[in-house]
Amino acid sequence: MKILFVTSSYQGGGAEAVVQTLWEHAQQKCDVHWAVLRGGQVATTQSPESLHIINSTRTIFSFFKILKLLQKHNFDYVVSNLMYVNILMSIVCVISKTKLICVEHNVIYVPFLKTYTKGRMQRFLAMMTYRLAGKVVAVSEGVKHDLVQHLNIPRSSVEVIHNPVKLSKSIYQNTSKSGIGYIGSHSAQKNVLFLIKSYCDYHRAHDNPEKLFIAGNVDAKTLGVYLRIINKLNPTAREDIVFSGYVDRSSFYFARKVIVVPSYWEGFCNVVAESILHKTPVISTDCHSGPRDIVNLFGVGALIEIDNSSQLIDCLVRSLGNEQLIYTGDNLLSPENVWSKYYQLFKV
Repeated sequence: MKILFVTSSYQGGGAEAVVQTLWEHAQQKCDVHWAVLRGGQVATTQSPESLHIINSTRTIFSFFKILKLLQKHNFDYVVSNLMYVNILMSIVCVISKTKLICVEHNVIYVPFLKTYTKGRMQRFLAMMTYRLAGKVVAVSEGVKHDLVQHLNIPRSSVEVIHNPVKLSKSIYQNTSKSGIGYIGSHSAQKNVLFLIKSYCDYHRAHDNPEKLFIAGNVDAKTLGVYLRIINKLNPTAREDIVFSGYVDRSSFYFARKVIVVPSYWEGFCNVVAESILHKTPVISTDCHSGPRDIVNLFGVGALIEIDNSSQLIDCLVRSLGNEQLIYTGDNLLSPENVWSKYYQLFKV
């Protein structure tokens, strides 16, 4: 069986990282390729023959090149990722007569903010083209709900398959744990300001507060906003807030006493799953929609209301006091387990 995964770029840490994990894992299972429409440097040890860099300046400009690739290799299935790529590949696969699976990684509507994550035109095009796919994969139950509710995709056409989590072979369990951690981007979706404001309150109320470690690259403008908020709410907290920049994810999880996910919305949220599997307590907003799926799957983790500081501080105190359960079971989201679910779709 010959499979092609398609992403727009390699630059993102979400869908692109998921595809790389599955692509690398499946190399020994069948003939699996990966097409990156907009180029970029791909750090991998896998065979370059199965990696196709299209190098278009925009996703839409890759139409004829990706069509030519499909016609040349005669793939049995194409697995495209993210809405704008799915729209493009739906048309390409009709022309090339290739079976298609569209993977949707993000929610379409955010109830808390009463807003759509995609523009009206993109939603309309997705509504028309997703029906051309043999199957649509949603990374969480909430994403499936949105596909059915807002794009009118038949429920029977949507399969929920969670993202894989690849654990590092390095062992950091004996690392001395300290502090509260956040790791991720600093977009509006991630709502990091809520975490910073809540931490200022927590810091003021406790004699020996834990430090807050914020990982992930943050631009100068956003950092300036953070610092102004800290100086306004609790200047003494500044020395206990560490902006770490890029970090090794596994070592960061093992080094923290608790990880916080303060988001307004999440398609899946690998950070919640990774924290649990690294045996580090996690507190997440009960946002639409992935975190609840993950907490229900593993049976551990704390969910709080969005923008509820008192709930967050209460959960922080309990987690720092070792009152949150630690997961000790198998990796239910291993690449092997997730790949097997995709493979079942290929066999249908």
